[in-house]
Amino acid sequence: MLPHSVILRKLSTRLPLPFRQKKRSYNKYFIVFGILLFLITCNSLLFSQNSNPKREFRGIWIATVENIDWPSSKYLSSEQQKKEFITIIDRLKKDKFNAVFVQIRPSSDASYESSIEPWSEWLTGRQGRSPSPFYDPLKFIVEECHKRGIQIHAWFNPFRSVMNVHESSISPQHVSRLHPNWNVVYGKYKWLNPGLPEVRDYVLKIVMDVVRRYQIDGVHFDDYFYPYQVKDKKFHDEKTFARYSRGIRNLDDWRRDNINLFVKSVSDSINKVKPGIQFGISPFGIWKNKRDDPSGSLTTGSESFNSTYADSRKWLKEEWVDYLVPQLYWHIGNARADYKTLAKWWNENSFGKNIYLGESVYKIGSDKNIEWSSGSQIPAQIRLNRSLKNIKGNVFFNTISVMKNLLGIEDSLRNNYYKYFALFPQIKLNDKTAPVAPYNPTYQRMNGQILLNWQKPEKRADDDTTKYFVIYQFEEQEIIDISRNDKIADVLYGTETGWLSTQRMNITHGINYVVTALDKYGRESNDMCRIFVSPVSTAGNLIAGNFNTSNPNKLLINSRQTGLVISLKLAASGFVTLKVYDELGTEIKRLFYGYKKEGNYEFEIPEKELKSKIFIVQLKTVGYYSSKKVTIN
Repeated sequence: MLPHSVILRKLSTRLPLPFRQKKRSYNKYFIVFGILLFLITCNSLLFSQNSNPKREFRGIWIATVENIDWPSSKYLSSEQQKKEFITIIDRLKKDKFNAVFVQIRPSSDASYESSIEPWSEWLTGRQGRSPSPFYDPLKFIVEECHKRGIQIHAWFNPFRSVMNVHESSISPQHVSRLHPNWNVVYGKYKWLNPGLPEVRDYVLKIVMDVVRRYQIDGVHFDDYFYPYQVKDKKFHDEKTFARYSRGIRNLDDWRRDNINLFVKSVSDSINKVKPGIQFGISPFGIWKNKRDDPSGSLTTGSESFNSTYADSRKWLKEEWVDYLVPQLYWHIGNARADYKTLAKWWNENSFGKNIYLGESVYKIGSDKNIEWSSGSQIPAQIRLNRSLKNIKGNVFFNTISVMKNLLGIEDSLRNNYYKYFALFPQIKLNDKTAPVAPYNPTYQRMNGQILLNWQKPEKRADDDTTKYFVIYQFEEQEIIDISRNDKIADVLYGTETGWLSTQRMNITHGINYVVTALDKYGRESNDMCRIFVSPVSTAGNLIAGNFNTSNPNKLLINSRQTGLVISLKLAASGFVTLKVYDELGTEIKRLFYGYKKEGNYEFEIPEKELKSKIFIVQLKTVGYYSSKKVTIN
């Protein structure tokens, strides 16, 4: 991409004679001028498409069914599963993704602790078998995602009951055994019958159980409402239609209405119980073709309206969903389903809701179409989407395909398209009420690095509170402009009230840090919490800054042959974070993160985990901060 000044210089050497010398020069002048304007316009468009927007949804699906993404095998131990997930989420944080869709219910089973449905076979090797040693994967996943400032959307497959009637492990407590009359056999699958009111109520109960018990950011459904139609196979729900027709005469219309009733019930229930939790769906990418409906797209592929009975356009129009992720798993220029045509169609049919487009990263280098034989297709789609006003981001399928860096796609994201952090798009655009900014900022110098601390604002009158914090970093002489996402240093979950900068302190220039708050709708505080860190003349300051010296908590550290023992006396109950850093300021252990009652506690780090001789132990409670340096001989 050439800068405008270079284009001007190159064209200026070819300008024609002045108009007064030759009459024909007049036409030549305007031809060249037209070319100049065209090139400048194209150059500007390319720049705008390649720029990193401050607000952009950057999501990815983590599939558990058949161990597609995680866990990589259904025979991993609990510790191996945890380690594998941390590797994934750390990689995604480095790539600056800001949301994950983790599949927690692939086949009417549970990848989390549930009293309603059995444990998933993809997690433990046999349906109904709990992890050993026991842990709750969803609780762990939520905590690890939020530690990294990444949204976690719980991904449900709503109506698939059995993945393979010939091979799947089926627990005696599975819904296909407890309620066989709810299930319809279709090919190799068993499917919960959406036409039965008790089935819709049952799935709603499953979803709301998760909404109530876990601090998820969103509820997400995939495209499997009714099964994709197979030639010469019939979905036998005729008796259900006859019994529960609700006055609808056409079977297809009735099936669509079943799904609409279900979607609306989920939307209403979430908004009643936990408003602010996002609800979204990822339907097949074509709603209807224009040849069948004037409102449809100029495509000739299968339609979700008639194949899975998903009236996705209606969900947007009726405001039943906060976002939609149409699966546009085609390339730009596809004869039957052109990606560009569909992206523009969804852009024009958003009805004020957020549209994130589903991207088929898995096709790179392996699809039969030549357009996927290079790594240029996904970047081209991202550039296109950024030029469309109502397309607010992308979601990639699937995680392992990105981590394999197929034809350099991960490099392209990290070094170009996702070079800087992006905040999640707002989900309530009409509400102008902004959250309150954090306050009482402090900082400490830790071995040449900076530890920032602040206090979380109280809940507003509407019971809203901070969901995430955004940290900006500016050089001392820079104008503070929080519209610049290249100045976002990190995004943290709302329970965090401290952050350790990885940038070494400059001995000649200070740093301005700014902390803002995001609420559950993605709105950012108008006010900001500013922390100026002055330059240092020496690099030997381990702990310095304006911290509270009248700390009522007690922090004692002892070195034993078995390891490092940390004793803690809490003067009051509250949210507590206890971390251990190495001498370079890198976090090596998070001993505690959560609510604790006042009292005495002891934590031990085994000797085998101590790979350094110098450690900094940091304690944070509401209003107080303590840091101690420990040297082990």
